[in-house]
Amino acid sequence: MQKPAISLKAVTLVLTVVCGIGWLGYADSGGEGVVEVQLRDYVFHIPERYSMYGATPFWLKWMLEATPGLDRSSPMTRFTVPNEEVSQALPAYRFRPNGDFTAVLGVLSDEEVARYQDPEWGFHGDMWYGRRAYKDRVIEPFGETGWYRMYLSPAKVHWDVVRQYPDASMPPPNDPLSFDVARCHNIVGVKTTSCLTYAFSGRIAIDFWTTEENLVLIDELRAFLMAKVLEWKQPDQRTGSAPDL
Repeated sequence: MQKPAISLKAVTLVLTVVCGIGWLGYADSGGEGVVEVQLRDYVFHIPERYSMYGATPFWLKWMLEATPGLDRSSPMTRFTVPNEEVSQALPAYRFRPNGDFTAVLGVLSDEEVARYQDPEWGFHGDMWYGRRAYKDRVIEPFGETGWYRMYLSPAKVHWDVVRQYPDASMPPPNDPLSFDVARCHNIVGVKTTSCLTYAFSGRIAIDFWTTEENLVLIDELRAFLMAKVLEWKQPDQRTGSAPDL
């Protein structure tokens, strides 16, 4: 993807930054600084207290296995939400011990949207049918939720949390979100887990990290983050309306 020119604007500070997110700017928002980010044809005004300034590094893109169908060359940017703000919106939320709530925002291409809507594509099909990385999977109930932990191997180092038992004799669910919850692992040296999951709205994709104990709030977490991101999305400058979701 060709990187267009960077346009930055600020009241007291002007920077020039080259990054792979399209372009990154700094805008005045009547008091609070706002980082202006363009991802494909979408423009977001991210309040400075949430923005992590700039593109997602290449090494992190390779870690983002949560979003089905996502091309790792896609434009993305990182943001964070203070744990206190998350727990205020969701009182049952438990703080992560290793920092605030972090997420990665991306805008999908039409091809990526088609891929993530295909339940047979990529690791969703592999999870359901027990193929490739999941050929030695071990499946156990996930507490009292009615969900399941799907370990990639009997070693039980990495696992997926899914909402229903993957019955390979049946076709997989049409909606990935109705089946797939998160990918998890234990954090070395800390008695907790880290789980990578995602949220979708049209072409907007958000990958984010939480702990396994917070997965019971997955629908509320997804809605909370997407509502915040949609507040930041700006109208299409060509039409004056919000870009199609």
